[in-house]
Amino acid sequence: MLKHDYILRLIEQIARVFARLLQRLAGEPQRELEEELDRALQDLSGLSLDLVQTLSLQGLLEVLRAGGEPDVARALAVAEMLYLHALVRERQGDGARAHGDRVRALTLYLEVLLAFRHERLAAATGRAEELVEALRGSELPDPTLTRLFRYLEVTGRLARAEDVLFEMVERGTGGEQVIADGIAFFARLLEMDDAALEAGDLPREEVMEGLAQLRDRAGRSGER
Repeated sequence: MLKHDYILRLIEQIARVFARLLQRLAGEPQRELEEELDRALQDLSGLSLDLVQTLSLQGLLEVLRAGGEPDVARALAVAEMLYLHALVRERQGDGARAHGDRVRALTLYLEVLLAFRHERLAAATGRAEELVEALRGSELPDPTLTRLFRYLEVTGRLARAEDVLFEMVERGTGGEQVIADGIAFFARLLEMDDAALEAGDLPREEVMEGLAQLRDRAGRSGER
């Protein structure tokens, strides 16, 4: 309970910093705002803006873990500051690097939302959803895809979760484990009623078809 309350206090602190910086985005000289973002990021997470952009995505995720679990507050702080930095870069005309910031921000938002759900994360959830849609159709890194697959399932978007799953399967993300995870996914769906499956745009017949495809792949893999 104490840990939960501590995280909520940090979430509120991050929200205040985010709101202040977002308000200044319109009028602040871009260079000065970038420096302020860097200071805020270091205060909130102990990481510099340069570091969170130069680490590999998997390396960044590992840095933002504590005791094997996501460090929710630090991951949220980095996600929020990267979201803002993407806006700065976009205004500078650097769309490619803004895209990179958004991919990293989305990955960390998903990391947070899969580990900790609370109404005080409503605004951050809205930004995560914005990025889910904005990056739809983009080729996302493996760590982002694995988290997006889980997030889409828990939020009831079953057909989209299936699409991401098969993208991972075709890409070879996670090797044979992703096939096992996919089989488990379809098995969970078969325990749901038809109304819930229809609400997720994935009728039972398609669930059974997807399960059969993965079982066939697993069988062929086992023969090698």
